Amino acid sequence: MSVINIPSKKIAQLYATTKNFYTVGPFKPTGGWVTPIYPDMRKVFTKPGNISIIADEIIKVIRAKKIPLDLVCGGATAGIPVATIVAYKLKKPFIYVRKHPKEGGLCLAVEGNWPAYKKGSRVLLIDDAYANGTSKKFFINNIRQVGLTIKHVIVVGKRGSPGGDRWADANKVTAFSLSSIDDMVNASVKNGTLSKEGRQLLKWYSQFPNAWHKDPEKIKFFKQYLKTHKKGSTKA
Repeated sequence: MSVINIPSKKIAQLYATTKNFYTVGPFKPTGGWVTPIYPDMRKVFTKPGNISIIADEIIKVIRAKKIPLDLVCGGATAGIPVATIVAYKLKKPFIYVRKHPKEGGLCLAVEGNWPAYKKGSRVLLIDDAYANGTSKKFFINNIRQVGLTIKHVIVVGKRGSPGGDRWADANKVTAFSLSSIDDMVNASVKNGTLSKEGRQLLKWYSQFPNAWHKDPEKIKFFKQYLKTHKKGSTKA
């Protein structure tokens, strides 16, 4: 069980051409690591043509790797729109999963008519991104708790370092990532939607996600960067 990288040039180009994709930080995403600049995958999904391209790239991986599945599951919230389109294109049933049960109603963590399927039905989890897999751990556990089987995860992009891939082994799944920070930032600099300084900061984040902001030289570089790129600006 591991994370397998299958870079998609089409997805990297979507990042590079999406307006306001980057926001100057620092921010602390779900994974808990401080990022100097936040790449917002959700903004890519806004344009209908984009999400269809992403779904097609995911389906290529499903077919190439012969991933068996009975249900397509989206991780709440950003994995839901992508998984919905993938399920529609594959003509497969769709469900989605939260990190925690909903407070109210039926108080479910896994939503959809999954009880209509046999216990042990094979689930493919789809999500937008991960840094160290914190959300994925909750999703996978909740899927298994209702009696469904999950052995495969596909994410559109990964934000973290190689050390952030341990979650796949720990949760006994094989995960596929269709883009990395390097793919993202290199395409964006080439397209003129990210500065070279912004690329350097995100590469440091990728290499040292839990330590870059504790390095005096890197913090000095970041403070200098913030003199010309204000926090909250989408011109990174």
